[in-house]
Amino acid sequence: MMMIPNESLALTAKLYCELQDLTVEDRCFYGILPEGQDFDAVCRQLDSYDLLESHNPKSRKLDVRMPGRSSGFFAVNLAGLIQAYKLECPRRFYIAELNYYHDHESESIADTPGLVNDYLNTLQLVAVLKELAEHVYMASDGNQHLVFLRDRKVTLVLDYDDGSLRPLEKLSGFKEHFIDSRQHQDQKNTIIKTSLIEVLEARQSGTEYRLSDLLDQFDFFVQRVFQGYELYVSEFSFKKVRQEVEKEKLEFIFKLNKVFSDIQNQLLAVPLALVLVGSQMELANPFSTKNIFIMAGMLAFTVFMDLLIRNQKNSLDAIGDEVKHQWDKITHEHKAIANRFDDIYRKINQRLKHQRRLIRIVDAVVAVSFVSALVLWISAGGLLWPF
Repeated sequence: MMMIPNESLALTAKLYCELQDLTVEDRCFYGILPEGQDFDAVCRQLDSYDLLESHNPKSRKLDVRMPGRSSGFFAVNLAGLIQAYKLECPRRFYIAELNYYHDHESESIADTPGLVNDYLNTLQLVAVLKELAEHVYMASDGNQHLVFLRDRKVTLVLDYDDGSLRPLEKLSGFKEHFIDSRQHQDQKNTIIKTSLIEVLEARQSGTEYRLSDLLDQFDFFVQRVFQGYELYVSEFSFKKVRQEVEKEKLEFIFKLNKVFSDIQNQLLAVPLALVLVGSQMELANPFSTKNIFIMAGMLAFTVFMDLLIRNQKNSLDAIGDEVKHQWDKITHEHKAIANRFDDIYRKINQRLKHQRRLIRIVDAVVAVSFVSALVLWISAGGLLWPF
């Protein structure tokens, strides 16, 4: 048997295990104390804790009253504990069937049996719901009723039993994000109440529900709360994100336009170069010093323009990577509203493709210009030197 520091619980737990012909009735148990134990001493101990219901020295029969205070509550099973403490946890309790002792101030969750942990989590949920309810009252059925008001009135009866308990694995995250955190608290409370009513009414229509109905759907309830809050946050931040996206859009368009404008002046030299080749080349002597310098200049101009165009292509690639990074950031940080900015980034990508086409056209024009000058030079040589 485990060590129990509470003396009244330790005594009753020991007797519960040792009495022969044990019988449980209401909040008492009785049986025969085995030989070898001091019957009178046990009776005195029980009497000092006001736990001795009756005794018979001749038959060694003891009728023991179970400790029933919050400072030390003895329960045969979890159902008995819930029956007595449905809405709040006693500071210390012992469950005989589980051989489990609980001290509120020192108990470790790792040592808590699953069903007991479910019970403790349910009590935490009850405390949260009572804080959120518009009205709390004790009804004639002996249960507390919580009234929630949104566009309609719904009553939640705080009634459950050990068969209703469920592992509330999402409770800690729910409390951390929606109860302990004070950010947007009014909006969070509204979302919780709305989700609560929707989840309860999804199973069956009505105005009154039991806590066990919520326990059955707790994971779905938490999911709805998170979805509702994510939608609220997305709407709350939409304007701010929209402003940032519009600012980024203008910057991207400016950068894209600048890529082409940076080579516009150089493009004017392309037709001038062709005019120079055509007008200044000496057809009578293709390999004259003048023609060679003209072609060398044309080659240098072509190489220079090719390097410039490659640099502008790299600039477009860098802008494309920046656009993709910005879009990935929005889809990661603002999933709920990312699709609302899809049109903006689609237009930016269209503009990026347009600038890529222009650069390719410029590249082709420069290449054609050089080839034309080369053909002109070769053709001039062919006219002078017959094949």
